Amino acid sequence: MPFEWIDFLQLAATLEATPSANAGEALWRTVASRAYYACFHAGLAVAARHGYSRWKVYEFASRRDVQAGVSATATSSTTLGSHEHLIEWLSSREANQDLVAVGDALRGLKDQRVWADYHVRVRRFCRKNASYTLKEADRFFNEALEKLRP
Repeated sequence: MPFEWIDFLQLAATLEATPSANAGEALWRTVASRAYYACFHAGLAVAARHGYSRWKVYEFASRRDVQAGVSATATSSTTLGSHEHLIEWLSSREANQDLVAVGDALRGLKDQRVWADYHVRVRRFCRKNASYTLKEADRFFNEALEKLRP
């Protein structure tokens, strides 16, 4: 049986609801990260049902860069990670506003995850931040994705 990505969201909710006394900021950052990854993989599955393939996106981006004269060593659209490619693809589906909404929601969640995972010296990440991310992830599953259920 394949892994169910919503299990990450459930784990994040459990961690947020029953924090370990000595986990501190690491716990709050983990809650946000797991919540985001649940949403990312759910968004990826939805996008795949609507024709998304990250290999097609890379191929398109590479062709576009070559046509624009961007060298292979320059920073270009092909250097975007798979997360940003997915968000860009979803957000550019103007014909399907539900997909655009998924992309927009995923972008906000990714911003929280980046803060939680990488910006340890800039600002603290507290329970309030983790709770906000968890709430947004729950909304992502219950509102944005619900409209796109097969």
